[in-house]
Amino acid sequence: MLFTTASGKVMTAQELFKAASRMPPSAYTPPSTHTMASLPGRQIKPMTKPGQPLPPLIDPRDQEAVFDALVMGGCARTKTWVINFLNASGHHNARGAKLSHAEVTQVLGQLMTARRIEADQGRGFTLTRNSAGAAAARLMALLSGDQAQHWWRWSIWAGSDGYGTPDQLPRWIHLRGEDETAAVLRLLIYSGISAGAYARLLNGPLQAARSATALLDAINTPFLPALFERMESALRL
Repeated sequence: MLFTTASGKVMTAQELFKAASRMPPSAYTPPSTHTMASLPGRQIKPMTKPGQPLPPLIDPRDQEAVFDALVMGGCARTKTWVINFLNASGHHNARGAKLSHAEVTQVLGQLMTARRIEADQGRGFTLTRNSAGAAAARLMALLSGDQAQHWWRWSIWAGSDGYGTPDQLPRWIHLRGEDETAAVLRLLIYSGISAGAYARLLNGPLQAARSATALLDAINTPFLPALFERMESALRL
């Protein structure tokens, strides 16, 4: 490393030590090191221009993906569930990579700051009353889309710690309560499923979801008339 003395002389460390040993303490002036910016011919350009705002750390698209995951979750969901659900849905950030644990943590914090979601002690994260209208609109849009048939499978897979593949039909499921049961049934009944397939699932791997109370909650909270009318008539009886 090279050093510059107060007089402008460039010296090596060994030369500087020898010179400093011969100088009285009162005459010593600390030198400055040659950084990359101070070397002749090298200029480091700032990443942003003066006054230009820094780019956001998280893409708004990723924020909406996490919000949508909680919309489809339908009840309080853990961070692990959110990450699994995003992976199942195939969401990738602008770099083409899956969202990391740290990125999801940051997004959840931003959504809480915006009061779109809130922490449910011991259970995870849930939507706030302030976001109920936006959540209902997103639920309608997502259940009307091309992936409607997959949401319920991805939700169950996300809650089973991501074992197997997202589209694999589980042998059995564990649901934490009526709210989670209603959340799964909501995605199932609006998936375009036939009455026969619905009955086979509830008599088989989804037997834990056989709850009349949860089914009524799934239909009525919120009630989505357009999707209800789209259901097979045998399911609406």
